Amino acid sequence: RHGYDMCGWHSDSHPQLGRNPPVASVSLGAVRVFELRKKKGAPNFILDYCTSQMAEDGTMVTLTEADKAGLMEKIDEYSSKALRVLAIAINTAGDAFDENDEDVSTDQKFSACRTNLQLVGLLASIDPDRDGVPDSVISARGAGIRVVMITGDYLKTAIAIAKNVNI
Repeated sequence: RHGYDMCGWHSDSHPQLGRNPPVASVSLGAVRVFELRKKKGAPNFILDYCTSQMAEDGTMVTLTEADKAGLMEKIDEYSSKALRVLAIAINTAGDAFDENDEDVSTDQKFSACRTNLQLVGLLASIDPDRDGVPDSVISARGAGIRVVMITGDYLKTAIAIAKNVNI
């Protein structure tokens, strides 16, 4: 199947990159034990749906409000350095819904995908400023042009990027 699954993961095949399926099956011999649905997204939203987190030894432990607050501090720290941060989470698919059942609404499917998420970790990456952008912003301002930045980034990331390019 190509396109996006109900949990937002893109599943197109690519000849050089291979395929990143939205659902991973874990099997023991001929018996499928369970399926995992992977989620990624803005940490401030993903964390709201997480009830547990992966410990260093790979076990799942309860994710407390204090843990979430600590994670948000780390996210803010990374974001203040112009890093884009994603939260990676999973949940066991189980029998939450049949993807082919037309009687189950899209909203019900999305709701099931967000239930009892287990935080696997955070991923921080940087999208470097393009060469010449900071100088171009200064030149535009010198010519009387008001420069603005429109972005969907997390606020602290957007502020750090704006400072880096003189906005």
